[in-house]
Parts: sequence; structure tokens; C-alpha cells
Amino acid sequence: MGEPEKLLPVNNFLLIKKVVDDPDIDEGLFLIGTFVQTVLGVENVPDKEEFNFEYRFGDMSAEVGSDYMQLRRQEPVKAKNVQGEPLEGTRSTFQTKIPLIIETVLESFPFHISTATADIELSSTFKGDTRLRPNLVLSQKDRRGNVCLQDLKNLKNKEATIDDILDKLDKTKSFDFISPYPEIRYEYDVKKKYCARYTLTFYCIKGGFTKFMTIILPIFLIAVINTINVLNDSFDFGDGPVDTADHLGVSSALGLTAVFLLPIILEQNTRQALWKLDNLYILLIFLSLM
Repeated sequence: MGEPEKLLPVNNFLLIKKVVDDPDIDEGLFLIGTFVQTVLGVENVPDKEEFNFEYRFGDMSAEVGSDYMQLRRQEPVKAKNVQGEPLEGTRSTFQTKIPLIIETVLESFPFHISTATADIELSSTFKGDTRLRPNLVLSQKDRRGNVCLQDLKNLKNKEATIDDILDKLDKTKSFDFISPYPEIRYEYDVKKKYCARYTLTFYCIKGGFTKFMTIILPIFLIAVINTINVLNDSFDFGDGPVDTADHLGVSSALGLTAVFLLPIILEQNTRQALWKLDNLYILLIFLSLM
């Protein structure tokens, strides 16, 4: 016979603020947000005024006070169940930094599509000899009561566009987000009859234009110059034969010059754009070298 268990209803609201780069991991991402965890039915729980369920992000425990979880405030709340009986609870607000799991969905040069997933779980705990399990309660009428993007400011009374929302959310230089709205999946444990885990998945891309500029254009430049040199050697313009090796050397030097110039001009931005001055400058450089 196992230890006694009790399911506590939990509303775990997540306010998504932005996604930033992980400075310690190449192409790693963090989701910056706020959790508001409301736990009901804590009448008989010891230290109920300070009770909350701890979080796990994938296989990692996110303890309060760590770099991933900071407690901002905690307060008691009161509510009623479906029978109208009073319930006591606590509401805890956390500032959180959630590591995102990056997985490649499609890789077809020069384009790259990936998913960035936040794996969030509320951990069960013991109080006395009873195991307390969190059971997520979701808002059915308004999904923004479960997960929501932070409001935009300084819009001057105009309606926010997708680009406005992406500018607010996407603060990464590694990826561009296809949509600011994540795909959310809740996982229900059929055997234990409760839900304590869910995932948020963003779809993002790596800009193919940068690879096009740094790889395709230099090769195209050398191919065009070599074609011109071959045509020049094929016709007699009265100047006598010209050494083709000299042409190849000049072509290689021009191509290497362009390749070394590209990293200086192509600086990483949080949002990539096709038509901008940097890209125009690069195209003009290649045209001038031909």
C-alpha cells in the first residue's frame, strides 16, 4: 500500500516577455517571463501561507533563488469550489528564465527551420506523510488566462501587428521566429489522473540570405570573372597571349577580399531583413568586383 496522496488544483499562468540568447551556449535560448502560481485547497497543509509547488524545466530542477527562478511575492487567496464550499490558497509570483530546447525540423541549404521548446513541469512534494500532487486547472473561456504575451507599449493607440509583437518577443541574434504564438501541449497522466506538465514550442528559422551572401556570391563572383578571362583568352585583341594563371590569381584575390569584407558588414541583428542598406552595400561590392 502506497503513501496517501492528495491532488491540489493549480492555475499556473505564464506571462511571456521575450526570448534572448544564452551567452554560455552557442545558439542557446532563454524564455524570459513571469509565473503566477495559484494553489487551492491548502487548508490542512503545514506552512500553507508559504506553500507553492517547485518547477522543473526538462530534466533540470529550477529551485527558487537560482538563476532560473526568483520569488517576487506571495499572498493568501480565497475561492469556492463547484459546490460553493470555501477554499484557502496561495498565489506566488515568480520571475523566471526558462532554457529552450533547440531541435532541427528541416535543414535544406541555405535554409534552416528549428523548434525552440520550453518543457515546464510542476513537481509533487511531501508534507508530513502525504504526497501532494499539482493538478493544472485551465481557463476554457479565455486561453490568455493560461499563457499570454506581454502587452506592447508606445503604440500610440494603433493596433499591434505581427511585426510589432515579434519585435517585442524576438531579442535573439541566432534565430528569427516565424510566429510569436507558441504551440502549447498539456500532458495528462492517465494512470495517476492528473496533469502537471506542459510544453511551449516556437518555430524559428536561420536567415538564408546571410549564407547566400557569404558562400554563393563569392563562388558566383569567381565563376563570372573566370568566364570573362576565358573569353578574353579565346579572342585576339592584338595584345598577344595573356597568361590565364594571372587571371586566376586575380580572381582568387578578389573573391577572398569579398569574403573578408562580409563579416564586417554583415552584423547580426535581432530581426533579419532582406532589403536593408547592409545587403545593398554587399551587392554593390560584388558588382564592382565583376
